[in-house]
Amino acid sequence: MALGRFGCVTGKDRTGLIAGLLLSALGASDDDIVEDYMLSQAAVIHNGSLAAKSAAMARAEAEARGEPVGEAMMGSPADPRNQAMASVWPEIMRYQLQVVREELGGIEGFVDSIGFRELERRQLRALLVDPDP
Repeated sequence: MALGRFGCVTGKDRTGLIAGLLLSALGASDDDIVEDYMLSQAAVIHNGSLAAKSAAMARAEAEARGEPVGEAMMGSPADPRNQAMASVWPEIMRYQLQVVREELGGIEGFVDSIGFRELERRQLRALLVDPDP
């Protein structure tokens, strides 16, 4: 059996989307999901260093293939371009949640379509949601 993986480098793309979908399936509000998503912004300098490292690797690979290397493949972790690439934006998560609602039938319609039915959602909530005090 092959295991699915959803990790990413900075927590804002694949993992951010999947975390948002999971939180939505658990009943979190859009505002709470966006707040959680924005936690990745606290690591923007670290994420910028990962973007710079990725750019350096891409530049080296392009040079090894004899391809031209653009200026976009340069910079340090503090370079505003790397920080912008590593940043998260609340509008992105809000848009993704809107797409799920409008194009995929809401979170219930989406997770039903992938075989994650109400029983599994109740079981997941029982495991992951703390009851209100």
